[in-house]
Amino acid sequence: METIKAIARRKSTRKYLDRQIAEKELETILFASCAAPVAGNDWHTMQLVVIQNKELLSRISEAGSRGRKRRRDPLYGALTLVLIASEIYCPYPFHAGQQNAACIGENMCIAAADLGLGSTYLTGFLPGFNADAELVKDAGVREGFKTEAAIALGYPEVPDDSEKQMAHQEIITFIR
Repeated sequence: METIKAIARRKSTRKYLDRQIAEKELETILFASCAAPVAGNDWHTMQLVVIQNKELLSRISEAGSRGRKRRRDPLYGALTLVLIASEIYCPYPFHAGQQNAACIGENMCIAAADLGLGSTYLTGFLPGFNADAELVKDAGVREGFKTEAAIALGYPEVPDDSEKQMAHQEIITFIR
């Protein structure tokens, strides 16, 4: 697929099939994540954790829905979750962890769209997840790191190959 076509097809999936993604697809998505720009090319300040264990996904979903108005599954039933964590004490004058996570995550979502998979960039579950130190440890997040975002991956229950059209001209300003 062409890059622009993959970007135009990238959408947030809100319901996934109960079927695990193929290992080759996961490898491709992880390759895309590692091709993302990271501040100072300082990858040791980042950590990716791939979770496919149903029991752990259930615990993360439960923790992530605590304190929310709607108690629905914040992972949307995805069977693969990639946590994107950053070092708490970043060596830069600004904390680049969230920006790095956004770049890494969007690369993963575009790669998933290119493969015909669904994805969702997640942050809403983080307050409940990050507040549970035991769960964070069980999820494999290293000490001294904080989860900034996550990507849910899977086969969408309702595939949507439609492409977005550039319809946001009202937010674009040209100064020539």
